[in-house]
Amino acid sequence: MPDASPEPKRSLIFNESLGQPGGVRDYIGLVVCAPSVERKLRSKHGLTADLVREAIQYPARVMLAWDDDPRHGGRLVVLGTTATGRQLVVWLVPTPEWDPDTDVWLIKTARWVR
Repeated sequence: MPDASPEPKRSLIFNESLGQPGGVRDYIGLVVCAPSVERKLRSKHGLTADLVREAIQYPARVMLAWDDDPRHGGRLVVLGTTATGRQLVVWLVPTPEWDPDTDVWLIKTARWVR
């Protein structure tokens, strides 16, 4: 009989800077968004890619953490704040994914924090 217990929740430790080899700089460079993801952000979360960029793209100050999700793989989780003071959380992947020094990030999803 398969184990039907739910997956345990993972906790993330956010750092303002992950300045380690292969880590992330103190800022998020260019943030890009696929049209299908932007449609989902608008319809499901009331967000636009422009709001996400405002909150997390350089020169914004952000908090960062790597999330190694068993289902979605490694993603960078970013907490940012819009100009109006609303916080949001964004999940990003580097693009191209094979380049550890890339400064281009692809939005996978995002949502408002409360």
